Amino acid sequence: MRPDALIFDLDGTLADNLPAIFQSFRIAFQRVSGVVYPDAEIFAMFGPTQREIFEAGAPGRWQEALEAYHGAYTAALAEGSFTVPGIADLLDWLSRQGKPLAVVTGADGWQAARTLTTLGLAHYFDLVRCGAPGLAKVDNLGYVLKEWRLAPGRIGYVSDSPRDVELGLRAGIVPLGAAWTRSSDARALWRSGAVHVFDAPSAFLQWLQSAPSDEAPVL
Repeated sequence: MRPDALIFDLDGTLADNLPAIFQSFRIAFQRVSGVVYPDAEIFAMFGPTQREIFEAGAPGRWQEALEAYHGAYTAALAEGSFTVPGIADLLDWLSRQGKPLAVVTGADGWQAARTLTTLGLAHYFDLVRCGAPGLAKVDNLGYVLKEWRLAPGRIGYVSDSPRDVELGLRAGIVPLGAAWTRSSDARALWRSGAVHVFDAPSAFLQWLQSAPSDEAPVL
């Protein structure tokens, strides 16, 4: 059987926006410190919220850095498309099936709201849990589990991040790899323990629609 409910990561999964996020961090840090960080170093900072990243990386000037980040990301949303082809079709189908849908993201509420609204995806989700100072992603996963009152093994966690795959495994949630954006790495998702890895939302949708009635649970 396929999952009864799905949790989606946002950045790099529902939105093809990681290059814009890297560039927005780069602009913000350059403005307050003059340092130009490559993508790999910015990626290594991920986990805390944007505010916490700037508090650690730009002490005394984190507010200025955060403001610069917001400006750069807003400009990126206006100038380019972060749409993932086929994601709306996938979410439309899931909504018609009545499956509970949530977003759990490390991004703060400002970025999550801007991204989901700009892409026209906000209305699909029953729950959106964002990063906040002192609030880890695992805490937000736990919140969704309590709200839904479903067995963790009946819930899928869809993400482009190997870290999220590992979080899902520790929580007993079915980790499903989304390898459909420019920044995704299918091999890394498999290595991290993803149960399935999909190269397009259409492939994920086909998998969801093709479940035989007597198929064993994915976990």
